[in-house]
Amino acid sequence: MDASKPAIDANEAATEATGATLHSYTAPGNGHGLFEHDKFYDIKVNGVWLVDWLKDLTTGDPPPDVHCDNCNP
Repeated sequence: MDASKPAIDANEAATEATGATLHSYTAPGNGHGLFEHDKFYDIKVNGVWLVDWLKDLTTGDPPPDVHCDNCNP
């Protein structure tokens, strides 16, 4: 696990501790970002395609959070 993943997890926990609802999808790679990838439609983490997760987030019940386990690209 790289150094930024614990920071991402801590920020999410701190935000949710305030009572805010936060939905998250943490992609693999050094920056864990979603939109810097050239292959937006190819991002899949733990069996969940990013495009499907986003569709569910915007059109259905909010999906569970998705976080990379093996975060190497």
